[in-house]
Order: sequence, then structure tokens, then C-alpha cells
Amino acid sequence: MALTRHWRIAVAIGTAAAILAIALSTDWILEAWYLRKLESPDLVTSYAAAWKLGGLRSARAVPRIVELFRACEGHDDAAAAAAGEMGLTAGCFFGLILWKIGPPAVPALREVARDANPDCRIWATWALRLLEAEARS
Repeated sequence: MALTRHWRIAVAIGTAAAILAIALSTDWILEAWYLRKLESPDLVTSYAAAWKLGGLRSARAVPRIVELFRACEGHDDAAAAAAGEMGLTAGCFFGLILWKIGPPAVPALREVARDANPDCRIWATWALRLLEAEARS
């Protein structure tokens, strides 16, 4: 009888540990999946992956997202389709993503804020101001 009780406790602990491991690894698995999708030649696919990676606050995605940000001129339709928000400009789209990622994106945002593309400069500066305001509050 005592063996059965100990067995149940061991099974309960093992099950809890397995559930915890799965829950903790889910974001890592999703991040790896979307990092692969970020390299897609299809703009809507790569933009949608960038949007998801922003939601995951993926610091590993920042360099590729910045590349897409700098090359986003004229791709407002792809950004709007990826975010599901009609009227969203590509510059605003990438500014939002980097803002969602948070402090790990600050050095990249500072770099983009000095970019030759005025749309990139405006939206990078906007995201930086949001992050600074959050840091002060």
C-alpha cells in the first residue's frame, strides 16, 4: 500500500516536470520556427514571421528584422497583410516589432534612427521614444 502511494507521488512529480519542460520549450520552438520563416523570399511570409518574433521578444531576430526594416520602402501592402492591419506602413510595422522586442533592440534602433531613409529614421526614433518612456515609468 505504501509503495502505491509513493508511486503515485513519483508519477505526479514526473508529470508536472514534463508539463513544465514542454511549457518552457514552446517559446524556443516557436522562435526557431519563425527565425527560419524570417528568411523566406516571400515578403508576406517573412514579415509575418517578424511580427510573431516581435511578440516573442526575440533578441536573436533583431539583426534580420533591421535588414528588412531598411529595405521596407514600398512594401506597405506586405506589412499590412502580415499584421492584419490595413493602412499600416512598413516603417511603422517594423518600428512596432522592435518596440515589442524591447531593450535588446535599442542599439539597432539607434543605428536605424541615423539611416538615410527618412521613413526608417522616423519610425526608429518613435520606437526609441516609446522604450525610453517605458524605462522612465
